[in-house]
Amino acid sequence: MNSVLYPILIVIVLFGAVAVFELYALFVAPHFIPRETIDLIIADLIEQHGDNALDAAIAREDWAQQDTDTFERGKWRRVRRELEKRL
Repeated sequence: MNSVLYPILIVIVLFGAVAVFELYALFVAPHFIPRETIDLIIADLIEQHGDNALDAAIAREDWAQQDTDTFERGKWRRVRRELEKRL
C-alpha cells in the first residue's frame, strides 16, 4: 500500500509547491519592486503611448500571461492599476 501512496503524495506536494510559488510570483513579489521604478515605467508608457498608455499596459500584461511569465504579469498588473489611478 505504501508503494502506491508515496508517488501520489509526492505529486500532490509538488503541485501544491508550484501553486504556492505561482501565487507568490503573481501577488507578492511585484510589491517588492520600488515605487520609483513603477513611476518610471508609467512615465515611459505615457511618454511613448500618450493617451493609449493604459492600452499598452494591458497589452503587456496580456503578453506576460500568454508567455506564462507570472512575475512579469504581476509587475504589469501593478503598473496597470497605478496607471488607472492616475488617469
